[in-house]
Amino acid sequence: MQTSIEWLIEKLGWYTRSDEINRIINEAKEMHKQEIIESYCQGCKDISENDSIFPRETAEEYYQNSVGYNL
Repeated sequence: MQTSIEWLIEKLGWYTRSDEINRIINEAKEMHKQEIIESYCQGCKDISENDSIFPRETAEEYYQNSVGYNL
């Protein structure tokens, strides 16, 4: 499955050779990562109502296993 960030990179094509574009892409990847982690954490909280059951590290692991951009 292609993520929205991967789609954008594909569409930009050769434009991604610019250092400024690469900086922006990396910033977008980090924002997307945080969105996924926050959604995962919120889902876990909604299920358990106990934040200690699903620590932040678990969300990070979930992100790496499901999307795992190489920043």
